[in-house]
Amino acid sequence: MRVPVRSMKRERPSSDDGMREDCQRGSTGESFNLDADWARYLVVEVTNSLIQEGARLAEAHRLRAYDAVHLASAAFVHRQLAERVVFASWDLNLEKVAKREGFELLRSGL
Repeated sequence: MRVPVRSMKRERPSSDDGMREDCQRGSTGESFNLDADWARYLVVEVTNSLIQEGARLAEAHRLRAYDAVHLASAAFVHRQLAERVVFASWDLNLEKVAKREGFELLRSGL
């Protein structure tokens, strides 16, 4: 699973945190091209704890499984980086849930 965030190279905080060692964060405001942007995405490993958090979110907000994992991944990144994380999705319902969970949305007005 890949979670895009801003441009900045990161060191791995710990050996078992689910993040790739040479994580980079992509900048906002650019056109989306998955292949061209791939190297700038943060890789989040899908672990048992991430799945459990996704299950909690799915039950609490009636989310589809993959949407719940998307949101759980964003929450994981936010906890690891301890800085601003902007949530983005093409799914309006998922964005509304992310806002209720405390995320700033890339798309304003929801």
